[in-house]
Amino acid sequence: MHWSGCPAGCGNHSIADIGLLGKNIKLDGEVVEAVDVFAGGAAGCEPNQPIKIMENVPCEDLSAVVAGLVKHGAFGAMRQQLRKIVEGPTAVLNLAAPVKNEAAQSVIRAEEISEGSGKMIRIANHEIAVFKRSGELCAIENVCPHEGGQLSKGRMEGDEVVCPIHGYRFHIKTGACSTAPGLKAKTFEVSKHGEAFKINLQTE
Repeated sequence: MHWSGCPAGCGNHSIADIGLLGKNIKLDGEVVEAVDVFAGGAAGCEPNQPIKIMENVPCEDLSAVVAGLVKHGAFGAMRQQLRKIVEGPTAVLNLAAPVKNEAAQSVIRAEEISEGSGKMIRIANHEIAVFKRSGELCAIENVCPHEGGQLSKGRMEGDEVVCPIHGYRFHIKTGACSTAPGLKAKTFEVSKHGEAFKINLQTE
């Protein structure tokens, strides 16, 4: 949680889960201290601008507001949604329309991804990180199940991808997390078709 006392954001309120921008407002004819409340900001390797969720909150009411945000705020999920809004839809090759109880498929060529790196694609509204390891493509859900980092932007170490936010490690073929065994990322079947690879996703 960051607090700024000026509109220039000297306290970096725009890069926090909860950002507070101080101001003075008139309430019942009196000037009182208040804040605008922002949420979902981030800096570092996955930056994004926050959204203003409340305006002109008197400081005397702020403790209850912050307590509610801390208890119920899904900040990782919020950042992911904000990034989608900013980035817009990502084109994928040969995207098939998702059909209930049928597999949505996308075809991607190995040369589209550099050895030892990853690329994010979307299939049927799912974000998938595709990695190239020894010429083979592996597909895993892009959103880290720990705190919502984008695994496609993580570094490869052996058969694991390291999340760029908190360093959690996931096996690109099984999704198993060696950092926290209780966590697991969903993986997807990748099959080779000639010079291309087909990623299969079972939609609900």
